[in-house]
Amino acid sequence: MKHLTPSVLLLVVLSLLASGASATDQYIGTWASTTDPANRIEITRIDGAYRVAGREAVVYVGKPPEYHPKTYRAALQPDGALRIAFFFPQSFTIDPHTGNLKSAKSEYRRAPSTP
Repeated sequence: MKHLTPSVLLLVVLSLLASGASATDQYIGTWASTTDPANRIEITRIDGAYRVAGREAVVYVGKPPEYHPKTYRAALQPDGALRIAFFFPQSFTIDPHTGNLKSAKSEYRRAPSTP
């Protein structure tokens, strides 16, 4: 019985770690804005750190906005939300009904994969 307890404990710990990893992987991928499909972000995770590749608008008076590629940092919050450090940071969650990536200000849907 003494040998069974550490084995069971190890199995429980590994199960919890695996379920936590799959929950965070839901954010990984390419997402397109629901209001402007050309506005896309790509969320990756390397060595546990989240990166969000997107674009930043540069606005000059009297001219249309210019968009430049930019990479933002992101971090998983204790409540499971992903906080992306845009100019105005936003916390995103996955809507359980639509599968969309949502914050209070923005909404993205998973972009179709390109061949």
